[in-house]
Amino acid sequence: MSDLDEGDPPAGARAGAALLLAGTPQGVALGLVIEYFRVGSLMPFVVVRGRSVRPALAALVVAACAFALTLAWVRTGTGIARLDPAVTRFAVEHRSGWLTAVMRAVTRAGSGPVMAAAIVAAGLGLRRVGGSWRPLGWLAAVSLGAALLDAVVKAAVARPRPSAALMLEPAPGYAFPSGHTVQAVSYGALAWLLVARIPARSQRIALWTAALATAGLVGASRVYLGAHWASDVIGGWALGAGWLGLMIVVARRPHNRPRRMCAQRFARVTARDRSG
Repeated sequence: MSDLDEGDPPAGARAGAALLLAGTPQGVALGLVIEYFRVGSLMPFVVVRGRSVRPALAALVVAACAFALTLAWVRTGTGIARLDPAVTRFAVEHRSGWLTAVMRAVTRAGSGPVMAAAIVAAGLGLRRVGGSWRPLGWLAAVSLGAALLDAVVKAAVARPRPSAALMLEPAPGYAFPSGHTVQAVSYGALAWLLVARIPARSQRIALWTAALATAGLVGASRVYLGAHWASDVIGGWALGAGWLGLMIVVARRPHNRPRRMCAQRFARVTARDRSG
């Protein structure tokens, strides 16, 4: 065999999520973040200049479809998964000293410590500007949720990585999806928070371009270094984009709307009972 062959939600939702999260460190950390920072609506902090939630919903749907299709190809060895050995072979044959150094530096951008440092720095900066801890809590929830999704999908799919002989750096665990690529979604989360406070359109475009380029390069570096198949990276991009879309939808909820609706309904019922 060749080295390139593949070897505040409702109570019911809370209960189901608790069962899913309880057994993982990422899940425990995510639960603590949500409870402590009251992660939910960011509308008091984020003003998105009249944009609707439709782009985030569209991204969520498209990403979910792309992920499902990629997963099906990976499980059956068809579609883009058939190209994995050829893509890896091309990457191995075109390695060079300077490019390897660049790719090793790029791949660090998707690592846990670097992402944590970027989130804390951005969260503290936004706290100073906006006077709220919610952006930091939301960013942490995005990152921890991405890590949790990555761990769950990896365990469920259990896809072997490329041969260790092809790896320039050790990479334990399963292959699909690429965890570094899924985590790179946090750069998109940072961009989404920051563009809401940047008036110049050119600067907003530059920020989104930088975030997308970083996510793209992180994914490419994982294939170059031999840690993942190309379809692992594509699946990671899709999973991360879908998760970010969902978290943006959550963040754009009207602030405390469910609580206000319940309070108003209770007040109406009470007034009706008194009048009756």
